[in-house]
Amino acid sequence: MSKILRYGVLSDTHGALHPGVFDVFTDLIRIYHCGDVGSASCLEDLEVLGPVRAVHGNMDSWPVSGNWPEELVETEGFGKVVVYHGACYSHSNDTIILGLTKRFNSSTPRLFLFGHSHQPCVEEHNGILFVNPGSVTFPLRGETASVALVEYDTDQDLLTARIVSLEEP
Repeated sequence: MSKILRYGVLSDTHGALHPGVFDVFTDLIRIYHCGDVGSASCLEDLEVLGPVRAVHGNMDSWPVSGNWPEELVETEGFGKVVVYHGACYSHSNDTIILGLTKRFNSSTPRLFLFGHSHQPCVEEHNGILFVNPGSVTFPLRGETASVALVEYDTDQDLLTARIVSLEEP
C-alpha cells in the first residue's frame, strides 16, 4: 500500500488567513508559506496544523521580514524543494518560472514553490514541478482565494500538486 505524504502550500496572506485553510490543511507533513505573510500571527495560527516554513515577500516589512529568509532550499522525502516569493521576476507566472529555473538551476530541485502573482498554477517542466498556490487573501483577475496541496506517493516516487479553491462553487 502506497504511503502519501501531504504538504500544504500558501502565499500572499497579507496578514489574514481565510478560514477555509483550516478545513483543507489536514494531515500534513509540513506547511510552506511563499511570502507576503503580513504578520507573524498568520504563521502562529498555521502552526496548529503542522510545522511551518516561510520566506518573506516584497510586502513583508521590517521587523517582520527579518524573521524569515528570502529563499529556502530544503530536502524532503521526494528531493529538493525551493521556496521563493518571486517578486523580482514580475507578476507573470511564466516569467517567475523562467527566473527561478535560471537562479536555482544548480540546486537541482524537484519542486519549486512560489507566489507573488496571486495567480495559481501547477506546471511541470523537465521533470520539475512548479507550484504557485495563488492568494489566500487577495486573489486577482477573477481567481478565487486558494491554496495548494502537494502530495508525494512514496511507493511510486510520484510528486503531484493541485490547487484548492477556498470559495464555495
